[in-house]
Amino acid sequence: MIFIAAYIALLSMINVYRAYTCIQNAIDQTAKQVSEYAYIAKKLGVYSTK
Repeated sequence: MIFIAAYIALLSMINVYRAYTCIQNAIDQTAKQVSEYAYIAKKLGVYSTK
């Protein structure tokens, strides 16, 4: 019985790690896109930094 509980706990930890990795990748990708758009907007003079 203890082995089943340990196996389920391990699977649960793996699922949490997979979710964390997926969310972290989404955050990284979003930050990259925002920085690209901000760079383009600054070069085009869309907004002023004054």
